[in-house]
Amino acid sequence: MKTIFSILFFSASLLYSQNIREIDSRNKMSDQLILAGKRDEAKKKIDSTIQYSKEIQYTKGLIYAYRQKSYILYIERDYYNSIKYAETALQENLSKITYSQQADLYHILGQNFFMLKMDDHAIRQYKKMILAAQLISDKKNALYHESVAYHDLATISWNLKKDEDSAYYYCSKVYKTLQNSSLDDKLTILLAKVKFTMALLQSKRGRKDSAEYYMKNKVQIPEKINNSSESSMLLTHLAAIKLAQGETEKAEQIKNKLNIISLKTKDPNDLKKLSEIEQIISLEKRDTLKAYESLLRYDSLDTVDEIKIARSYNHFVQDKDENIYKQSKKSKYLLGSIICIILLFMYSTYRFCLYSRKKNKEKKELLSEKEDIILQLENKANLSFDEIVELAKNNSPNFITRFQEVYPDFCKQVRKLDPDIQASELTFCAFLKLNFSTKDISNYTFVAQRTVQVRKSRLRKKFNISSDTDIYLWIQNLDKTA
Repeated sequence: MKTIFSILFFSASLLYSQNIREIDSRNKMSDQLILAGKRDEAKKKIDSTIQYSKEIQYTKGLIYAYRQKSYILYIERDYYNSIKYAETALQENLSKITYSQQADLYHILGQNFFMLKMDDHAIRQYKKMILAAQLISDKKNALYHESVAYHDLATISWNLKKDEDSAYYYCSKVYKTLQNSSLDDKLTILLAKVKFTMALLQSKRGRKDSAEYYMKNKVQIPEKINNSSESSMLLTHLAAIKLAQGETEKAEQIKNKLNIISLKTKDPNDLKKLSEIEQIISLEKRDTLKAYESLLRYDSLDTVDEIKIARSYNHFVQDKDENIYKQSKKSKYLLGSIICIILLFMYSTYRFCLYSRKKNKEKKELLSEKEDIILQLENKANLSFDEIVELAKNNSPNFITRFQEVYPDFCKQVRKLDPDIQASELTFCAFLKLNFSTKDISNYTFVAQRTVQVRKSRLRKKFNISSDTDIYLWIQNLDKTA
């Protein structure tokens, strides 16, 4: 039986491992399709991967596919759905993916909110990206993600908030860090991009000398740059730097490389950047017709952007209206529930008050009855006590009989201590219980006081009463310990 269970467990584990490899392979294939600009094919592949990952509960593959879908939708300017997929990915178990992938998701969200001019939302995502970047174990990868986040925060501060001081602060933070670090190709291009941004900022602030310093302080740009959408953004900035430095020919070479990437990726972002660079280069070369064509192409793409941004805004407004309606409905239910609870509480309080009054009345009546009974008992006890004392004084043979009737617990406790106790000893204990003094006992029983003292000593010895203990107090407490 144990062997069969082991075989079944091994087979299930093997099948699950194969399924995981299949999903990882699909995600890699989707990446290749995205780089090749085959976004429709990539989306179909990603959708099937999402479904498959859900079926086998493979969280890592599911989050990766969500990120891919979010990135494609961002490229296609469907900002609303891009945000939804990125947020859905971040709602999964993040322990299943790397901090680098988390930083990428926050970056996508930041870019989407930036394009929608929702600056506060964008800033929030970039700050999360910085925190995720600081946890990445690979130092260069961590530095790249953190630097990108700070540079994008500078862009938001400048373009959306018109806060040049904050923008310069973020850029200088990245600049100082990259200047003192060993740079790979991505970081080198990012440094060039940061320098160009700082030059523009200083120029805007009227600090021409500082602006010229950043423009002249060239960065050695790597010759080989991957054909990816990320690279196109870096190339755009690099082309702008070259144009600002008066190197039109190099800017045109970069533009040609950007053209190859845009034809491959078919990314509207790349096409828009290309049109912008072409326009500037054409104006530099005094080719007015080509500059005008580039401007028309840019305006056409910009119009499409505005339409898609408006569509995303409409979705957000609908979501907000729906949330307001749900919140309103929820508030009504909550208010109704609170009113019901208050009414129920008031009714319960009223009923409780009636019940309490009734109980208090019953308690008072019962207490009055008890007090009457206690009073009767006390009167009876006082009469009984007086009667017993009178019998004792007369040395009546009925004394001990009557005493046992009035103090049954005391007599029972004495007999418990000494089952063989004599009648004369019990009578002596009774005298002590009645708090008779040695002289009283001597007078009532017609014996000498010395004899009474001897009997007390014998009683102490019989019941092991120490000489330090008051024998009267011991006798009084005897029936209370029963």
